[in-house]
Amino acid sequence: MPTVLCLCLLFFLPSGLSGEHFSYSSLTGPLGGSITLPCNYSDAEDLSTVLTCGIQTAYGTGQSKYYERRVLKTGTCDLTLHDLKTTDAGRCHLKGYVNDQLLRSYIFDISIDVPLTARIGEEVMFDDLPRDAESVKHLSNTSSIDVWRREQGVLTDRLMDKDGHLIIKNFRSRDAGTYRVLNSTGGVLVTVMLTEWSTASKDKQDSTRDDNTKVTARDHVCTWIVIGLVGALIALIVITHQYLKRTKERDSSLESETVQEPRSPNDHLTLAMSSPSVPTDLQSCISCSIHTGSVSTASPQQHMLTHTQNSCSAFNPCKVHTHTVNTHTL
Repeated sequence: MPTVLCLCLLFFLPSGLSGEHFSYSSLTGPLGGSITLPCNYSDAEDLSTVLTCGIQTAYGTGQSKYYERRVLKTGTCDLTLHDLKTTDAGRCHLKGYVNDQLLRSYIFDISIDVPLTARIGEEVMFDDLPRDAESVKHLSNTSSIDVWRREQGVLTDRLMDKDGHLIIKNFRSRDAGTYRVLNSTGGVLVTVMLTEWSTASKDKQDSTRDDNTKVTARDHVCTWIVIGLVGALIALIVITHQYLKRTKERDSSLESETVQEPRSPNDHLTLAMSSPSVPTDLQSCISCSIHTGSVSTASPQQHMLTHTQNSCSAFNPCKVHTHTVNTHTL
């Protein structure tokens, strides 16, 4: 019996694989996530790698557009497949060459996990079936039945096939459960965990939405606080600048008033009269008189003496008194 098993394995393995050149792994990743395909080879300076999935080249010369920018080299020779899709499920071969000679070869069976939630009465559409899909099995708490086969199509009235997509038109509680997409040997390619939308799920989503709303509101409050503080700082700077400017102007004005030209006696008198220290009634009594005199001679024998007195006060703005005396020479 062991001999027969070994012969079967050799039959399904690619030709040329033997001993240390061959490695097999089973990998599972979430829909939309990523998965790493390790090559476990440290001396990879001269190692060139080629990854094929089905009939398409996922990495290397002649890469398919389906895998562009989704398969990246990490580490020495490991490859990472990003943005996982249900159609990525299946067998992939990773080969390492040195000088065009096959040095390492790895086989990976990739499966994808898909969580799915539906409300009662709504339509549920499954993702695309993988290239190696042969059947779909529905596992519930009470039964396990085939609901689709490649050669026979849909096998239950709960499903319909629309352009290669399996659809539940009117979801019911009995449709919930696990749907497994299997290959020809019974290997699991995709596992869809379909659950009914419940109050608990709604409360959880509402709680998450409320938390996000609170975080957003808190961010808005912090933003307005920062804006307010910046505005207050700007206003304080402007007010301080204006205050310093007015203070400087006032000091300059005082200095200009202090340094003036010498005043005449009349100016001193005017200042004394307008001084706040002199009472108003006393200012009204102060008068100023200016006396001038002149002598004119009409002839050697006659002299004219003119005396002019200017008198002004608060009650008598201006009076001019002139006295003329004529004198004759003896």
